[in-house]
Amino acid sequence: MVIFRRLMLIALSLGLPFAAMAQGAPLATAFGRTHDDVAQCLMRQMPPGFRAWPKVSPPPRRDAIVNMYIRGHGQGEDPIGVFHVQPTANDGLAISFVQTNGVRGEYDRIARIAAQRCAR
Repeated sequence: MVIFRRLMLIALSLGLPFAAMAQGAPLATAFGRTHDDVAQCLMRQMPPGFRAWPKVSPPPRRDAIVNMYIRGHGQGEDPIGVFHVQPTANDGLAISFVQTNGVRGEYDRIARIAAQRCAR
């Protein structure tokens, strides 16, 4: 699992296509918003014990990732989860989440609430 997380982070830093990585099930779909707006919204929706850092692709691409960390941990450490913002066929933006650390499902509720709020 640690090797997979490291490979995923390397792929993201090199700008490899997001479709090549596991992205989890869609939690919500945003319409009428840019991928940058959605990524920034996800960052602001973190509860007090967490923080997030977005990485937004430049146009013409419309995708972004938002790495989620426990507050007090640095960006040099593995994130506990990753949000993916991807364009859909009907001009929306699908928001999904993959937990990369901790007890499986531990952060699902936080991710679902943040995705639903940012899809509005």
